[in-house]
Amino acid sequence: KDAGVELEAVTGQSTLSSGDAADTWTIVGGYAMIWGDEILAGHLPDSCRLKSISTVYFFENPAANQYCLRVWRLTDGAYSLIGTSAYVSNLSSGQTATWVFTPGIPLTRGDVIIIQVCE
Repeated sequence: KDAGVELEAVTGQSTLSSGDAADTWTIVGGYAMIWGDEILAGHLPDSCRLKSISTVYFFENPAANQYCLRVWRLTDGAYSLIGTSAYVSNLSSGQTATWVFTPGIPLTRGDVIIIQVCE
């Protein structure tokens, strides 16, 4: 602002989609996807800062331990860890878990990422 440029922060929402597989039960530790398959709502460019991800899991026994969500990005043929969320504990089956990333993870449309739940 002091330099004569003022930027207004905006918030958008994106849906991570894996096509038909998104509607089927999949037992995996992580799932690879391309960021930006869906257009971001609001006036966001092709780059953004991921602040949180909300997911729902279904399981037989309550998850009483602490869990975090890790995000990995494919760069030059290898995945590298680019963010770890705050911990969530005492998950119930069918409960929405919101994984918060501070200060956020920079992502660009077309990034191939894996989200991984860790105990």
